Amino acid sequence: MKNNLGVEIIEIFSVKVANVRYNGTIKRQRDENNNHVVIGNVKCNNETVLASAKDQWELEKKIVEIITVVDRPIMSRYLQIGDFRYYTN
Repeated sequence: MKNNLGVEIIEIFSVKVANVRYNGTIKRQRDENNNHVVIGNVKCNNETVLASAKDQWELEKKIVEIITVVDRPIMSRYLQIGDFRYYTN
């Protein structure tokens, strides 16, 4: 979020997944409808996990889900939602 002085504020945060702590950054912005949006990124196994949400608690849930998939061995990388499995590559 930029103020009138042109200063951009970036927050540092940490998320814990399966006893491993990942650090990342959060930027707060507004979307085209003037709603608050939180954008966060985390480094996990030389990959950048990027997600956005309406608040930091929803963002944490999304990032934990993504890291859980990214941190698995390559042959078992999938996210199950209901009866469907979404595989990553």
